Amino acid sequence: MATQIASATEEQSLVTEEINQNLTQLNDQNRVSSGLIHDTQTISISLKQVASELYGKMKRFKVGH
Repeated sequence: MATQIASATEEQSLVTEEINQNLTQLNDQNRVSSGLIHDTQTISISLKQVASELYGKMKRFKVGH
């Protein structure tokens, strides 16, 4: 009986460690994703500004037939 309890305790310990490692990896991936989202937002704002400037310059031109 004591052997079974020790074995079950060891197994639970291993599973707990695996869960901890998986949660750590998930946390790391979330941090990377958060950084990428921030970068994407920054680039989008910059692209919007460039497009607006380009539109302002392009609307000066008139195309005639």
